[in-house]
Amino acid sequence: YAAGLNFVAIFGYNFNEHISGEIGINYLDGSTISLSNTSTSAGSSDVTNSDWKAHMLRIIPAIKISGEPGDITPYVKAGLVLGLSGKITNTQTLTSTSTGSATMVDDLTTEYTGGSSIGFMGAIGMQYKINDMISIYGEICMIGATWAYTDGNVTVATVNGTDELSQLTTSQKQTTYSSSITTTTPSTPTPASPTQSLQSFEPFSSWGINIGVHLTFGGSK
Repeated sequence: YAAGLNFVAIFGYNFNEHISGEIGINYLDGSTISLSNTSTSAGSSDVTNSDWKAHMLRIIPAIKISGEPGDITPYVKAGLVLGLSGKITNTQTLTSTSTGSATMVDDLTTEYTGGSSIGFMGAIGMQYKINDMISIYGEICMIGATWAYTDGNVTVATVNGTDELSQLTTSQKQTTYSSSITTTTPSTPTPASPTQSLQSFEPFSSWGINIGVHLTFGGSK
């Protein structure tokens, strides 16, 4: 889910010419993941197309260790990744055809939110000095993280273009995800309450190339 574009603003303080501390604010705009499944039987077929897309705001505190200052300065850095305000949106279209019957098209959109994520970050890069204030940098960065959402909410439900969301019960529209749940046999349906389900940890690891502008306030020091 973490494949895509990352927009980053980093604020740092130089303790000395080799060591600095940073706080990064990272916004992930994930790429769309598309899946398709076709099921056929005598005289009928079901085609399901699903799109998944993730967004997440991440706070990244890190330590940066730089080489000997010069026109080109190599560096490495490592830190923690704290994921906040994560969201995965699943848009699904089911097209059902059957001999002698009208085609049915069901559209369903579900948003998964809640919970936080923690992981780690490592990067290696080079910084090219233009003047005492402005540098440009390029780095290879790797993030290792997972995320377990806590809430699932159906936001769109239509059949052949007709809105059906208001016809769904709370248990059909909302799901609460927990690390453990208790069930009874036989189970008693509770339409007015959210469905209870176990959490799953979704992959949010990635590696990529970051290119940016580095501004130094305080001159060459």
